Amino acid sequence: MERVWSDVFSTPLFDTLRRIHGDGFETFVRAKTSVISGDLSSERLGLTEAVYTELAERITLVVNSAAACSFLEPLDRALQTNALGARRILQLAKDAGDVPLVHVSTCYVGAPLKGLVREDVLPAGYSIQGAERGRPVDFDLDAEIRDGLERCARARSAAPPNAPELGDRAAAELGMERARELGWHDVYQLSKALGEQIVTRDRGRVPLAIVRPSIIESTYEEPVPGWIDGIRMADPIIMEYAKGTLVRFVGSERTVLDLVPCDMVTHAVMAAVPPADEPEHVRVYQVASGELNPAKLGELTEWAHETLTEMARERPGEVSPPGTMGRWIPEWRFRAGLRTRRWILEASRHALGWLGQRRRAQRSALLLRMVKKAEGLADLYAFYTTTSPRFATDHTIALLEAMSPEDRSRFSFDVTRIDWKNYLQERHIPGLLRLRRVESEPVVEDEPDERRSISA
Repeated sequence: MERVWSDVFSTPLFDTLRRIHGDGFETFVRAKTSVISGDLSSERLGLTEAVYTELAERITLVVNSAAACSFLEPLDRALQTNALGARRILQLAKDAGDVPLVHVSTCYVGAPLKGLVREDVLPAGYSIQGAERGRPVDFDLDAEIRDGLERCARARSAAPPNAPELGDRAAAELGMERARELGWHDVYQLSKALGEQIVTRDRGRVPLAIVRPSIIESTYEEPVPGWIDGIRMADPIIMEYAKGTLVRFVGSERTVLDLVPCDMVTHAVMAAVPPADEPEHVRVYQVASGELNPAKLGELTEWAHETLTEMARERPGEVSPPGTMGRWIPEWRFRAGLRTRRWILEASRHALGWLGQRRRAQRSALLLRMVKKAEGLADLYAFYTTTSPRFATDHTIALLEAMSPEDRSRFSFDVTRIDWKNYLQERHIPGLLRLRRVESEPVVEDEPDERRSISA
């Protein structure tokens, strides 16, 4: 309960209710909520039989939005949370009397598919490669998960007892390797896709809705414009580009970055709740903007640079003046430049060390680590900055149109309403700055800023 109050109810998300209820806010919230500490990686969610039974007897709807979202998550943890965790949540819905289940997934389970990604689930055992080539089942779903867990267990047991991080690294490599073997880009896409296959195959008579958002970003309107609780996938790259601290990165100005504000996703989740008396109900809803209202990478970085420049003028003590805006370049050219840079730095580090120039050798070593980090970021993000997956939203549009005019206005998830320039400049960037203040960093003449030195 302490964690929920500090991390949830004390945030600006609840300012509206706090204003409405005043001193009675805490009483109101405690009357509406119960807090149970659970674990998706454990059977019965880690609860005692008595607590689990009581929970199952009380609930009438299950919404599963828990996930391991890192692209570098160890394979076993991703499977336990995103695949087997989904199965355990489904079992809770069954034990509660086949109550409706809303399972929150991601549009990117289908992003590697060519053409328009439809609002349906690949059948159990189908991979991206198999679906594209018209092959039958590629793998046994349960055996695939079991094999992944066993391989990770062997990798962890081979790591020294005093270095568990080596086991994590090996398990993460296994996840990336297996995902790409089957046609997905990373372990996040793979494990979320397997979770969808599990709940669809095993749902029995549980009414099911799968809500797939694209890239979730800060709020559009509710409870306040621009609310966000962390730096999300697109933000680090856009902000570093806009500030001029990232001079070039793999990508294209024409790439559509499929963004959707998180309050619109929340509204869609509420609207998607299946009817409790329709055990045959299975529907996928993709909440995405790329087809209806595309936001292009070049425009986003240009608008971000523009607004940060203006903010630096207006608030010089809070926002650093951005440098020259970065450029998006093809992946082959980006990687070739990094390889050349890495070779030069490795040679200079050895030569400077041999000549006794210890400080300059350390600087070369630092820049070499940054180059290797840039290579790693390209491995993770190049898919998202060079491709523009197309996500169908027919079911989602029909869901919106079926709502009453009042609900459609109050709980909208109509992405065509979004003016991306206004959203980025007036809502999203101010929200990011509230989360993490951008402070000026003085540059000493004989010690250049390390971040600006990579592409000198």
